[in-house]
Amino acid sequence: MTDLVAAVVDGRVLALRAAGSLVLPEVPRGDDGPDLAALAAVCGARTVRPLAPELRPDPAADVRLHVVRPVPAPADGVVLDPRALDELSAPTAVVEVLAAELAVLAGRAPRPDRRADWYRAGWQDEADGWVDEALAARGVRRTGPSVPVKIWSLSALLRVPTTDGDVVLKAVGDPFAAEPAVTRWLSAALPGRVPTVLAVELRRGWTLMRAFSGSDGGDHPGSGPVAARVLAQVQLTATERLDSLRATGLPDRSLSRTLEALADVVRDGTVLRGLDPEERARVTALPAWLAPRFAALDAVGLPPSLVHGDLHTANYGVTADGVLLFDWTDAALGHPALDAVLLASSAGQDDPALEQDTLAAWAETWSAAYPEADVTAALALAPAAHLAYQAVSYYGLGRAQEDASRWQLGGITARLLRRLLTLQDTNPSPSYAITF
Repeated sequence: MTDLVAAVVDGRVLALRAAGSLVLPEVPRGDDGPDLAALAAVCGARTVRPLAPELRPDPAADVRLHVVRPVPAPADGVVLDPRALDELSAPTAVVEVLAAELAVLAGRAPRPDRRADWYRAGWQDEADGWVDEALAARGVRRTGPSVPVKIWSLSALLRVPTTDGDVVLKAVGDPFAAEPAVTRWLSAALPGRVPTVLAVELRRGWTLMRAFSGSDGGDHPGSGPVAARVLAQVQLTATERLDSLRATGLPDRSLSRTLEALADVVRDGTVLRGLDPEERARVTALPAWLAPRFAALDAVGLPPSLVHGDLHTANYGVTADGVLLFDWTDAALGHPALDAVLLASSAGQDDPALEQDTLAAWAETWSAAYPEADVTAALALAPAAHLAYQAVSYYGLGRAQEDASRWQLGGITARLLRRLLTLQDTNPSPSYAITF
């Protein structure tokens, strides 16, 4: 699949001549959102700054449009005035959406509700200025322009070269307002286990971190058990210092609150549209089915702790110094076993034995600290709780996105609810045999 690219220069759009027509540049579709380097290449630029989220003007045709500002402005191509967009050889829906975005950029139309701040034309320059101030306070300076690594509707990531190695700026929106303070807390409490935080700007949701050398866990088969021990150590440290961790604004995602939130999710008609009629009839009963399981999980003897919320092999790094847990966007206060089952499932995707080894490594570490707790029961009950937790998470994320971006997470909540129904059918009496 290929996507269309609208490179905006001074309010006008770059077009190319092809077979006697004016067309928008095309780029191969990335597996994980827009590939910014590829977008820059087709625009003839060093880099691009996204001006809108990845748009889908015509869902039926699965056409996607990227609106960007190329840096520097390309020298080649035809630049079209907004009034001349009908000269483009492009689907009508694309032309209409592009015209609407140009009107927003020109100030002729209001910014869409809930659009992330990093899509403003001057946002990256403001971010660079703050980074310069934060670096100067440490006697460090930037040696080149910041480069967007990943920008989408819920977060933005810039890489910045400095006289003391690369640093990374992460920006998040309102749903993740606690992430900068939580990550800073973790960096101070657990150096070497999480990214090193250099500065935060809490009001804007910015975190400046030292870049780490290494690759994510997916490139290191067999690293799951090591990551599980690090996770357990992080959680045990957090348990000992919950009061100070709560002071960061860490959300409360306890099992009782998750159950309450899930009851709202399963009544939302927009979610139910992703299910068939039989499934719709069944999901409304899921909270009642889960209630005794949540009560049993609460009773196993493990204390509430820090929950990463989305810990899979792509969210931890393997470096020369060990495993580093990153991307604390979904961090919350909750039941620690939820992270263990997701991590184990991800680590054992191609090798079921690794799933068991990962669970055992986590259980061993927690059991040593809480010998009276029934850790095996916790891991038997946690898969259902984890699916419910993530269904609530993705439901909230979808509601936080602007309307034009909701397709990016569309259907995930319904799929998680469907997995809960499958678990209800296949595992009515929880069991998870592990040895440690």
